[in-house]
Amino acid sequence: MLSDDEIKENLLNPRPSRRVFWWNIGLLVLGVMVAVVIYNGVMKRRRARERDIFPRETAAMQAKPAPAAAAAPQPAPIPALVPRKTVDAPPSPTPTAPAASSVSAPALAPGAAQDILKQVRDLRDAGQKQKAREQCYAYLGKLKDPAAIRAMEDLLGEINLDLLLTPAAMPEKTDYVVKSGDSLARIAKQFGTTVELVQMSNQVRGHMIRPGDRMRIFNTPFSLRINKSRNELEVYAGDRFFKRYKVGTGKHGTTPAGIFVINDKIPEPPWWRPDGQVVPFGDKENVLGTRWLSLKPVEGTDPVRGYGIHGTWEPETIGQQASAGCVRLLNEDVEQLYVLLPLGTRVVIEE
Repeated sequence: MLSDDEIKENLLNPRPSRRVFWWNIGLLVLGVMVAVVIYNGVMKRRRARERDIFPRETAAMQAKPAPAAAAAPQPAPIPALVPRKTVDAPPSPTPTAPAASSVSAPALAPGAAQDILKQVRDLRDAGQKQKAREQCYAYLGKLKDPAAIRAMEDLLGEINLDLLLTPAAMPEKTDYVVKSGDSLARIAKQFGTTVELVQMSNQVRGHMIRPGDRMRIFNTPFSLRINKSRNELEVYAGDRFFKRYKVGTGKHGTTPAGIFVINDKIPEPPWWRPDGQVVPFGDKENVLGTRWLSLKPVEGTDPVRGYGIHGTWEPETIGQQASAGCVRLLNEDVEQLYVLLPLGTRVVIEE
């Protein structure tokens, strides 16, 4: 029997029954289950919406694993001009070798070069740029006339740049799905390219990307060959010609010959006069144009300093030996190189 005091205490401070306790536990579990169902529904609708926004599924993403008997193609050897990776460089994917051209060029009849160039231009103008590109590479090995070869290379350079700076497929591009934690800088570093090229070739505005976004990333290393006597700069992708630019070089051969790497990139650069005074970008006295790519000699090259590749406000000097020693390009051309070339790009300057 409970005393009067114990009965009064129980009335004033009632203890919850076990039944009420288990009811509360049941309601809590039910609430968690409802929240999970709602979350799964929201994520399912989001994934469906992203599939509508990003419908492009490339063949590489959809391809099933090849049978074990199928031999995987071996990457093409990288020539000496391609920069070596340093010991502390982060691991990056093995560059995909350009696929063998599916277009075989027939034997050329005398005087056929003009017809071939017209055929390639017609393909390009019809929107068949990849086929036009394959034709260019196929015929380059067969043309004998130097003028026809240069005309084909110039046309090839235009087509290459058109394909590179759009989401169009190329053998040198890798299809990539953005992962959680990715950023444009991280993706560019992984594939040995530039943030600007990733943005431009995938039509990305700003720096916002989301997991699940699909991109095409150019993953073949560029290298440069500059010829002082011809005042020309040639871009190579792997071991293949990519594009040619006219340049200006140093007066009296003062541009140093040797092997260099690009070790700095500056947009809208200031210029240091010989007396040490800084001339800001935009000043009429600043001769560097809109971009500066600094060149650092590699081991075995004379230790010259202060040389680089830059733009110019004097387009009439392109094609001449007119600079104080640097390599200059039209502003629009050096801006293209700024987008294409990451730090560490190998540059060979020859007489």
